[in-house]
Amino acid sequence: MVIRLGDAAIVGLPGEAFCRLGLEIKHRSPARHTIVAGLCNDAIGYLPTRESFAQGGYETTTGSTFYEPGSAEKLVQSALVQLERLFLPPIVTSCGQPVMAQTENENPTKHESSRKTIPFSHQLSASSKEQRMTRQSAGNPG
Repeated sequence: MVIRLGDAAIVGLPGEAFCRLGLEIKHRSPARHTIVAGLCNDAIGYLPTRESFAQGGYETTTGSTFYEPGSAEKLVQSALVQLERLFLPPIVTSCGQPVMAQTENENPTKHESSRKTIPFSHQLSASSKEQRMTRQSAGNPG
């Protein structure tokens, strides 16, 4: 989960992630400030780094973690893709259609030079705008 608050980001990981994973997210984040928190939305056990499995220890034993080496790195990659979608201007094709942020397995786009900024208010989905307007009309500003 990634939340944008102005030029800051909050990244929530669903387990007890090793410190190195949070530092990797912070280092590669396009946000000016990034906070990484664990145990958000779920408690799925330890999320060890790939190299920690080879080193052994309590956190990498079956029962403490339910994941194979590389699983935590996939969460890091997912968080980075979400951060890019929130903070980097969209890539726009020559037809004016936005192209979503790429994952590590996708090919690079030819339209890197045609990036443009969209005002934050226009980045909200229609359903988010509708929900906000419904709450406001009901007297609930939240």
